[in-house]
Amino acid sequence: AVMPSGAVAITAPDFGGWWSRLTGRRWPFVTPWEHLTFFTRRSLAGLLERAGYGDVQFLHARTPCSWHTLAQRLRLPTSLARRVSGRGLALPFGTLFAVARP
Repeated sequence: AVMPSGAVAITAPDFGGWWSRLTGRRWPFVTPWEHLTFFTRRSLAGLLERAGYGDVQFLHARTPCSWHTLAQRLRLPTSLARRVSGRGLALPFGTLFAVARP
């Protein structure tokens, strides 16, 4: 339980964002073994409100991703995917970051 003066912070892939709509099945977070529910801003806010939290705020978050994964998901040439393997980046989109108070 969260104390009355506390807060809960949740991050989740942004299923309602433009990146997921653009990439469709190639969206890097279509991983059913990891994510049992796909959230949008609206559905995550609704879940928190039903759980008794109010004042739900969404803040900016970066999405960690490897260049190799990005190249594969966007179906870029295999040679490019190999060339950037092992390098990471933090995308300024794709992740929901919600903070709510009881």
